[in-house]
Amino acid sequence: MSNFERMGGCAWKLFQVGLVLALLGVVFLFIVREDREKEVLTEEEQELVEREGADTNKGLIAKLKEMVGLEKKKKLKRVGGSSSGGGSRAMKIAQEKKPKGNIDLEELLKREEDVRKDVDMLAEGTTQVEQTVLWQIIDGEIYYRIILTPYDREAHKMMMSPSEALFISFVSNEGERLVPRAAAERLETRTLRVATKDGYAVGWFVDGKLPMEDADEGAVEKAQVGWIFSGQLHARLRQLQRPKGAADGAVSDPHGIKTRSE
Repeated sequence: MSNFERMGGCAWKLFQVGLVLALLGVVFLFIVREDREKEVLTEEEQELVEREGADTNKGLIAKLKEMVGLEKKKKLKRVGGSSSGGGSRAMKIAQEKKPKGNIDLEELLKREEDVRKDVDMLAEGTTQVEQTVLWQIIDGEIYYRIILTPYDREAHKMMMSPSEALFISFVSNEGERLVPRAAAERLETRTLRVATKDGYAVGWFVDGKLPMEDADEGAVEKAQVGWIFSGQLHARLRQLQRPKGAADGAVSDPHGIKTRSE
């Protein structure tokens, strides 16, 4: 066999080996690419993929992750900041660290973004008292704070009677009571504490918590405050007017309140 033939045979064998290696390289790259592109999807992402009937590629996965993230944020906001999914525990911490006695109103009104806030007029708008309810679902319980303003000395005296009471419950968007399921929680007004500003009484507040029991967190939409007042207390609360502060916003009257009859 001539040198030329031997060289040709070697070249052919090298070509075959090179072809096999090239094919193996292509297969390897394909597998690696598939592994990279087939990122692990959560159940929610997989549902979105099936819903859209789309291919699983990097761009789509990134978009889906963003969409799922937004959905989770919307759900967290809708259920009133449930910390079961990793939200803040602001209301629980606030109650555990709350000092005894009177507390500054501004401090009481501070809240994290995921703490819900419902504002209305007390007694279905039949009084001049504004009610603010801050609440948050944490570990299967609703932590809440009711704040009433403005303050009145005569009304405060009447509230010391055990027959005067507020009721707290949490309802669905349709008004169905979900927590507590059987009956609203009764709060005697004599248990209310005083909210202050510049050292003066400007309102009342009370903290508490209620177990969710079997209620769906996602269905709870709003706090609802009920009431049972004597005719005398109700009449007094209807007369209240907002306190008139000094130019710098400080409350000049020791109790920050006057009534239409005074």
